[in-house]
Amino acid sequence: MNDNNTKPLVVFTASSLALPLLNQLQKNGQLTTVVLPALESSSPFAHEVFYLRARLQEKGIPYLNCGKEQLSELVHDLDRMQVEVGVIFTYPHVLPEKLLAYFAHGVFNLHGSRLPAYPGPCPLYWQIRNREPVLALTLHKATNEPDQGDIVATREIPIHPLDTLQSLSNQMAWLALPLIAELQQVLAGQKLTYQPQLTADKNWESMPGKNYARRPRASDLQIIWHNMSAEAISAMCRAGAGQPFSALFYYNNCPLLLQQATPVDYPQFGITAGTILFIGEPEGLIVATRENAVRLDIISCADGLFTGYAFAERFSLDAGIQLKS
Repeated sequence: MNDNNTKPLVVFTASSLALPLLNQLQKNGQLTTVVLPALESSSPFAHEVFYLRARLQEKGIPYLNCGKEQLSELVHDLDRMQVEVGVIFTYPHVLPEKLLAYFAHGVFNLHGSRLPAYPGPCPLYWQIRNREPVLALTLHKATNEPDQGDIVATREIPIHPLDTLQSLSNQMAWLALPLIAELQQVLAGQKLTYQPQLTADKNWESMPGKNYARRPRASDLQIIWHNMSAEAISAMCRAGAGQPFSALFYYNNCPLLLQQATPVDYPQFGITAGTILFIGEPEGLIVATRENAVRLDIISCADGLFTGYAFAERFSLDAGIQLKS
């Protein structure tokens, strides 16, 4: 049942990561509607939005489809619903000033980093790539400058050395529940307080994605054997887990995707990075890196998905062969 003191709430989202939060809000009688982007089938978000829409229909959760150009006019629908609070969780569009100003108690964004670090659309990807020890989900006031608003609250969890983008995303989805529950409690009983974001650290310049967590480019997905450690390659694979591309390298001019890799303690003997050091069981397929060695656990290509050892056997690789970037 809805507590009379809680505020009617609308969630802007384009991701199934919002489902645990939406289910809980609906159960509590606190959810008025969900706003989904109206996307063309060619959009990179289309599959996720179509899946989310189907799940909302199954659960009887009301939703609206709204294109970017129609967001300013959304206030007419929300006015009929008497919505007072907005929550943004993985939504691709910046809300216009007219819409932000409509909500009596404000609009709040859930962002997967401790702001001001990693603002932008892909904070989890870059935190895994940079081997950060902790993930913070930040609830902050939404403005027309993405991820720049003052902070309301945060929740933290450690990033396990074996966490992937998928596992970390799932954990973040559940972190949203206590943050929004806390927001509702504060709005029901007292004035909301904000903390300004800290000044960004100049040392962040050397960490990709920390100043702005952009979507990975093709160049970000290339394994540069002579310039990457085994730990960096492993993190690259984990950050790309579940995505169309994870970590790309070449053999005989054929592109190969490394889906999983593990740093190993194996003597290099000064061999050039990218050279196959060993193929066998139980060690698998081991390749020299800039400083150490890495085991190629899972490789995918046009012919299918293979363990590193099975790939080496199937395509007759030998120790001493040089893999290319």
